[in-house]
Amino acid sequence: MKTEIKTLIKNAYLVANSQIFSIKGTISKIGRKLENDFVIQESMISRFHAEIHIDDGKYILIDKKSTGGTYLNNSRIERSFLTSGDTIRLANTPILFLVESNDMDVKTGANTETLKSEQKEKTAGNEKTKPYRNKLK
Repeated sequence: MKTEIKTLIKNAYLVANSQIFSIKGTISKIGRKLENDFVIQESMISRFHAEIHIDDGKYILIDKKSTGGTYLNNSRIERSFLTSGDTIRLANTPILFLVESNDMDVKTGANTETLKSEQKEKTAGNEKTKPYRNKLK
């Protein structure tokens, strides 16, 4: 009897321009064109800038001969393995790569009231704690 070993692939995300992209599938395409999985509307990003491949549970960043370059932790790359916390830069756009760990609490589908009640629970008994508010002047 043949035993099949499957590699557990954890959820991975890209954080760019205040947006979170969930990486799904074995190849995720990134670029300016709408045909990409992750569309980033920045003029310096190529139409088909880069790809992230999942191979044997490892994430690989591949530059697709972009004009502005693909950088990983400030080094220009053509192909490189990714680890959680890496900073990707496509042309001038920084992107954070994260892989969900067993210690991460990922909130999906939570409504505003749920988040407010959780914030109250965390700050109960500490009257000096106030939520951060971004004030534009």
